[in-house]
Amino acid sequence: MLIEDLNSCMKTFREFILEMATANTVLSDINEIYTGYVLAGNKWFDCSAKLQYEQRVKQAQPHEVDDAIGKSVAMAAEFIKGLS
Repeated sequence: MLIEDLNSCMKTFREFILEMATANTVLSDINEIYTGYVLAGNKWFDCSAKLQYEQRVKQAQPHEVDDAIGKSVAMAAEFIKGLS
């Protein structure tokens, strides 16, 4: 019984780790793509970027997207400031 419980726990833990890694990748992608959007003057630099952004947004919670966009705007502003 103990071995079965341990195996079940490890399976749940692996699933959790995979889910967290995927969530972080989705939010990172949103952040990076949106930073490019802001740096391009709030214009999509190509159709695939817009499509990929839209697909990633569907995979995240609205508050997570808002947070990623806020970070993107701040990152772009710091980048532009560093160029001055």
